[in-house]
Amino acid sequence: MSTVRFDVPTMIAISTSWVNAKKNRRLLEAHPLTAGLVPILETVHTDLLNTTVVPSELAEKSKALSDEAARLDGLYDAGYRLLHSMLTATSLAYPENQRMPLENLVNTLLPEGAAGTRQSYLAESGAVELAFSRLTPEMEAILRNIAVANMTLYEVFNKWVDAGRRLGEVETERALLMDQKKDENRITGRDVQKARYRWIRAVNALESMLALESDISDADKARILQPLRRAEARFVKRNSGASDLQADETDIADDADTNDEVAAG
Repeated sequence: MSTVRFDVPTMIAISTSWVNAKKNRRLLEAHPLTAGLVPILETVHTDLLNTTVVPSELAEKSKALSDEAARLDGLYDAGYRLLHSMLTATSLAYPENQRMPLENLVNTLLPEGAAGTRQSYLAESGAVELAFSRLTPEMEAILRNIAVANMTLYEVFNKWVDAGRRLGEVETERALLMDQKKDENRITGRDVQKARYRWIRAVNALESMLALESDISDADKARILQPLRRAEARFVKRNSGASDLQADETDIADDADTNDEVAAG
């Protein structure tokens, strides 16, 4: 059957009509033979959905941390640029033989120069710790004596250090959370294979039950199977040159427990 070659999104689209109460679910539930298949169809449909999107509280937390890291990075960059540009510009206001204290301050606290804002989050966090450890009383005095926008450069420096430290904390927390998220949300090829095979068996069972159910009109049977038939037609048309439309079930066969689970619902 071509169903074994459908991709997961196609399978999901087909079974949506069988699990959606606004579509064909009620029609299936109205007849004894097909009613028992509805929970199975819902299970295999959900299993397929879970192979594409795994809901997790960690994902929301991870996004919040990423947004916070981006905000802090903006504060870090702004503080770094302000310190670097003001100290560099101020040094130019002095005679060349009096610039050394300011130049030493820039080279000591901001050794990356203009490229200091193009580092990783953790590297930027490390940069503020290094700058804080290198700050001498003489350097602090220089920063306190230069003002911009109603604050001294010493205040700017402290805000920059705070942003960098918090950035490092957030980035470390985000990295740990991402590792947890990967462990929680890891979907293997085997998981997808199992979900596909359960879906195929459920669809085969649905077709068999519809063939046996005499109380369902041919029109209703056609309506129920319409999404499947349309997908099969598109598949055949798209692969008309293919020599093998029949998949080898051994490639996707699950263990006996899985087969029993699908058959039992």
